[in-house]
Amino acid sequence: MKSVRLLAVKKLFCLLALTGLLTACELPAKPLPTPTPAVSDSPTTTLSSGVVASARVVPAQVSELSFLLSGRVKEVLVQPGDRVQAGQILAVLEAPALDSSLAQAEAALRAAQIEYEYYLVPRRQPPVFLKKPWKGPTAGPLEPPERKALASAQLVAAQAALESARASAKQAVLEAPFDGVVTKVAKTAGEVAGVAQPVIVLANLDHLQIETTDLGERDVARLRPGQMAQVFVEALDEQFTARVVRIEPRAGRDGSDVVFRVILAFESQPTGLLWGMNAEVTIALAGDS
Repeated sequence: MKSVRLLAVKKLFCLLALTGLLTACELPAKPLPTPTPAVSDSPTTTLSSGVVASARVVPAQVSELSFLLSGRVKEVLVQPGDRVQAGQILAVLEAPALDSSLAQAEAALRAAQIEYEYYLVPRRQPPVFLKKPWKGPTAGPLEPPERKALASAQLVAAQAALESARASAKQAVLEAPFDGVVTKVAKTAGEVAGVAQPVIVLANLDHLQIETTDLGERDVARLRPGQMAQVFVEALDEQFTARVVRIEPRAGRDGSDVVFRVILAFESQPTGLLWGMNAEVTIALAGDS
């Protein structure tokens, strides 16, 4: 009797185990996790609100000034921070040969003027030292007219030679090409300046603008001059409105990335803005609300 009951219990356990196994086979397989697509780093990020890029504040006009000839610096008349006007002399080279040529040209012009004026005066005029009335002829010059024509030509040539000497001497003088602020002086009196070697850096700090530094090639194709942008200047902790004014046609490199420089002008010049401040720009795209 006990063996029959034990056999029945074993059969019941086997039946339950078989039922559990069949149930497990019928359950749906657990889905595999969906792989997350890799996101590659990009110089700029295109958001729903526009294209975002890093930028910096730069002058709208800046120039590295250099002499057209080499020589020893005679004097530097400005220092960093000085405001200058267009045409103001900033530095001068020692150029004795040019100074001598200029002096000779000025003397030659004076001689030519005297010579020409000599032939303008009639030659048969009464001598001024005579006390008695002059009874001799008073009409007609003694010199032939060709002499006067020659003197006139020599005067013109002397004037041209002087202009040429002045132009040559001007190569030893460094002048401001526009109104601005001297931001750097690279030479002092007594030092030698080479041809095309920067001596003074001049910038117009009254008109600053924004220049992007990491705008990628995929985003630049979506930009056009005239698009509006928001510029956040980190140092001022403030946001300003600007407009795209120029897109450089040639790419540059930021490490391995291809970047394009985009220039933006402020709608109104912010107070406290300085050359070199960091900024972030968000350029609105067509259709953005």
